[in-house]
Amino acid sequence: MQVERGDSGILSLSVDRSRSTLDDGVDSAPHTGTIPGTGGPSDVRVFVDRSSIEVFVDGVALTTRVCPTRSDANILRVMPEGGARIQGLRGWQILPQEQENRETDPSPDSDA
Repeated sequence: MQVERGDSGILSLSVDRSRSTLDDGVDSAPHTGTIPGTGGPSDVRVFVDRSSIEVFVDGVALTTRVCPTRSDANILRVMPEGGARIQGLRGWQILPQEQENRETDPSPDSDA
């Protein structure tokens, strides 16, 4: 995933799916979009759930699918470039859907 701010302040978002599968019959072309930038820091949230990737940048969503066939397709890399900084990073394991009291682990309200 790449988020880039242009001179006009508009953000470009690209999700590279090319390394997600070894299946030549699967569409693994990048998904891209633009977001009107605020000029300040942007809030980026990424949700990965097996074959679904949802990226929210300042509340604007880009959703894409992947068909992971690689044994190492369970890795997420965050690499800021070009002066970008990460001010905070949190992750949660999503618990199975079939549970009586749907929860995340840890709770989004915890400091874990």
